[in-house]
Amino acid sequence: MMTEMSGWEVFDKIKSNPSWAHIPVVFLTARTDNIASEYGSVLAEGFIEKPFDIDKIIDCLHTIFDKEETVTLDG
Repeated sequence: MMTEMSGWEVFDKIKSNPSWAHIPVVFLTARTDNIASEYGSVLAEGFIEKPFDIDKIIDCLHTIFDKEETVTLDG
């Protein structure tokens, strides 16, 4: 768990700043409850629970970058 602010607060700050809003966010969290999982999966570009497998992170990043490339190429 983060000490100064929660991951949700960091997410809100990133997405509310027009200069940063395009930055993909992936939650890497120890929270395994359904609420965190559902909201994190919908709001962020990725949601990974600890303990995690490195392949899960790689797959998540590939998904994000493939989507970004499609958006950039298509418009």
